[in-house]
Amino acid sequence: MMSDKVYVVCTSGRLSCEAQRAWDLEQTANFMVRKKKVPGFSQSEPEFLISYMDRHKDWALIVCLVGGGQEINRGEAGIEVDRVHADELIARISRHLACLAVHVAHAVLVAGLKATS
Repeated sequence: MMSDKVYVVCTSGRLSCEAQRAWDLEQTANFMVRKKKVPGFSQSEPEFLISYMDRHKDWALIVCLVGGGQEINRGEAGIEVDRVHADELIARISRHLACLAVHVAHAVLVAGLKATS
């Protein structure tokens, strides 16, 4: 039986829900030792994701969905962006990859996004 549905496998894209809960360097390194037996891991969860996706030869897409007003647990980096710090944050991220394009929702830049800690 023929189907009119088409399925596409995309390995060049990653979606990160609740990105404000990404692990900082200490929590990620702890996980890598405990669960993966990899000592000396030197990247936070977001840094690792970016370096992993940077291995693609042609293109890669990372979409990070964030929400405010949530409790941030130990080892979660959280996110705090306001107009004053948005340019600095984007510049810091862009320094790691010259070809990286960073897009931030207008509401974040105007109103700011504060996570409770």
